[in-house]
Amino acid sequence: MNHRTRLAALAAAVLAAAPATAQAPRTEGPLKHAPRPTGAAITAEDLRTRLYIFADDSMKGREAGTRGNVMGTDYIAAELARMGLQPAGDNGTFFQQIPLMQRGVAEGAALSVDGAPLAYGTDFLLVPTYGGVLLFADRFQADGVQVVYGGRVGEEASMISPEQARGKLVVFAAPVGQDGEPTFPFWAGGRTYERYADAAGVAFAVLDYLPEGLAGFFREARTEMGAAGAPPAGTRYPAGLIVSTAAAARLLGQPLAGLQPGALGRTVSGSGSFFDRPTPFPARNVVAILPGRDPALRGQYVAIGTHNDHVGTTREPVDHDSLLVFNRILRPQGADQEPDSMTEEKRAQLQSELARLRAQRAPRLDSIYNGADDDASGSVGLLEIAQYLAGRPQNQRPRRSVLLVWHTAEEMGLY
Repeated sequence: MNHRTRLAALAAAVLAAAPATAQAPRTEGPLKHAPRPTGAAITAEDLRTRLYIFADDSMKGREAGTRGNVMGTDYIAAELARMGLQPAGDNGTFFQQIPLMQRGVAEGAALSVDGAPLAYGTDFLLVPTYGGVLLFADRFQADGVQVVYGGRVGEEASMISPEQARGKLVVFAAPVGQDGEPTFPFWAGGRTYERYADAAGVAFAVLDYLPEGLAGFFREARTEMGAAGAPPAGTRYPAGLIVSTAAAARLLGQPLAGLQPGALGRTVSGSGSFFDRPTPFPARNVVAILPGRDPALRGQYVAIGTHNDHVGTTREPVDHDSLLVFNRILRPQGADQEPDSMTEEKRAQLQSELARLRAQRAPRLDSIYNGADDDASGSVGLLEIAQYLAGRPQNQRPRRSVLLVWHTAEEMGLY
């Protein structure tokens, strides 16, 4: 759960470095289990013991670059060392670190219209990159800059010319979807920002149409693979902004509806920049080798992989038992299954089961994505394979070497 005592955290840290034996037993439900030391044979009991450790709340969803993921990878490495496998990571360790970076907007981003400030996050946002690709300049700077209406994104024939945009802040209306309604992909209609490279900035009036999750993506620092690279030599990108329709009207001095491309607006000033910094904790693959027994084939490798990370936590907790009951009754195959239809019979089942749990305990808010099947199941399955192979007599081990990798940052885009 979200709240852990110091004692529980200490116990989790000890557990992560110890053989898979000490987890408290599950005493309720179909998955109740009292863990025992794992053995060389691959068994459901061993897998469950390992899974309850690796997907435990103490790992806080194992998001790459967080303490929870470090705990999870520490556990894997400790198990591999106990089995006697060879480390194949950096500097004689089991860990191969990858350069995850956090990228976001530095404190103090500001934009004002004729001296009246707009609010960052609700009126406007700065956009440096998307999916690790540099789209816009790394800095926004405007001092008494003229605003001009550029037209609607996607309707290039009616957009203003690059010459009309030079030195100005160009405001574009949101693109229109197939239903004729404004939509949010400001990159629709080609690389608009490249066409207006000499503008002081390009502002897309799409903030009102962003799904909440995507708006949060732009507001908060995000994790990407390495620092954002500079544009190719000789290439210039304008600063990129996302604004609300109300802010666009303030920038232009009148609503977007009815405006003709090229219409001049107000005068603006503002600035903003971005930061790149390493994630708070290292992001790392875990890599091990079981050497082959045949000297002639030992240089060939059979590679087996999985990923060790999941998606962390949410800022919008849900009631643990309600979600548990919902999934058991309406999504028995897991998150990849569309929920079954809510029939009266299923509704009665839900209410009955939830009432039974409510009689045992109060509601429990849960904010942790445990990732038991994505991919704790793969991670502990690979540990079981490793222990099985390491436990074989030397003359029964594979002739070729076996390379085992627990990759990180899969959930962030297969980094």
